[in-house]
Amino acid sequence: MKRIRTAARPALAIATVASLALFAGCAGSVGGDGSGSGDSAGEGFAYDASQDEIDEALADLDPVTIKFQPSAMSEKSILAPNGLDVKKAIEERSGGKITVDIVWGQAIASYEDVDDALADGRVDLAFTLPSYTPAE
Repeated sequence: MKRIRTAARPALAIATVASLALFAGCAGSVGGDGSGSGDSAGEGFAYDASQDEIDEALADLDPVTIKFQPSAMSEKSILAPNGLDVKKAIEERSGGKITVDIVWGQAIASYEDVDDALADGRVDLAFTLPSYTPAE
């Protein structure tokens, strides 16, 4: 399986279905001007798209694995269901074409470094705490 790197904004990464829409709609514009108008950008789909629309948008997608760093410290945390629900929604709505590898406890990037980790591809989806970047 190949991995797709995406420079998703952390605020968008917290919505379950929106995260799938973000992944499918923005992955082609990585490294571009952010407008999503690059030659490799797909059509994507709207946040409230039907399953048929999602299936159509992902029809040509080869199986991929994305790295997700949820806010929970472990899968035994009281916050773990949030991350597990995101994983389940992405995998189900993508028809199994997208596999989500969960990395617990900010093991890849701290909250302070999560924006850089999203930009350079260490993680594809992550939570962040706005209090770590008050200027933004």
